[in-house]
Amino acid sequence: SPDGEMVEIHRDITIDQVASLRFCLDLRGNEKEPSGAKSLYFVMQPLSRRFVVADSEYTDATFNLNGTPQPFTTKVDVNYVKGRPVRTSCVEVTPSKPLRHGAYRMGIYCEGKLIEVKRLNIY
Repeated sequence: SPDGEMVEIHRDITIDQVASLRFCLDLRGNEKEPSGAKSLYFVMQPLSRRFVVADSEYTDATFNLNGTPQPFTTKVDVNYVKGRPVRTSCVEVTPSKPLRHGAYRMGIYCEGKLIEVKRLNIY
């Protein structure tokens, strides 16, 4: 927001509030996934278009999605323990270009797999 206050993703927000966004993530544990260092990639896209909202820190960065380089919005590295929930600190995104009105999809990927999807409406 213009006054530096963070806007929560779990509700609808207005375009004049978007200077940065904060994404907080808790994921269920998975008994099949081995323990170790993991990178979680956040990919924010408008539902009506095929481009990725880039964070100013990661404007040209990609990750491997089924053998194809995929741009991402931001990422967080976690130390995963098999079967335990993942609780990350919140990740702040400062879009490199202004956001437009509309519905956005936030896909969260780990090791080339989509593990979570969220939706955000900006008016």
